[in-house]
Amino acid sequence: MAISAWASAAATAFFAAACLLAAARDVASYTIPNRIVGTLLAAYLPFSLAAGVDVATAGMSVAGAACVFVAGAAVFAKGILGGGDVKFASVAALWVGPSMLPWFLLLASVSGAVFALAVVALRSFPLPAGTPVWLRKRVAETDERGIPYGVALAFGALAVLPHAHWATG
Repeated sequence: MAISAWASAAATAFFAAACLLAAARDVASYTIPNRIVGTLLAAYLPFSLAAGVDVATAGMSVAGAACVFVAGAAVFAKGILGGGDVKFASVAALWVGPSMLPWFLLLASVSGAVFALAVVALRSFPLPAGTPVWLRKRVAETDERGIPYGVALAFGALAVLPHAHWATG
């Protein structure tokens, strides 16, 4: 069944907006709200039906997302990723589909490493005189809280999105 152009565009725009929102919230609060992840999860079925995604592709997308969730839960248990990151990675895996899943994971991992190195490097420099108190507090807080990995996950998902089953049919 061919993918409807309007449904494909709507699904792509919806997912892209949710990724940007998740990344922004992770930067701002070191959390990815369940309502973003839950909305993406709930919207997958209606969008996939409207877009004409075949049952086999949708099923493989669900299986891929489940694998990402299981692997992510193990990483979460080690204290490496937060729970919101694991849930967001899983739902992003659902949306990018089985053909783009390896690329999504690769790009999210590489961009996450680059982002983490950049943040660590920036933290090693003293803030200039006159830096607002709120920013000094935020930088001190990031030393304790880690890296907002939702940024890398959103980057990976958005980078592969043009090649996902929504866009390619």
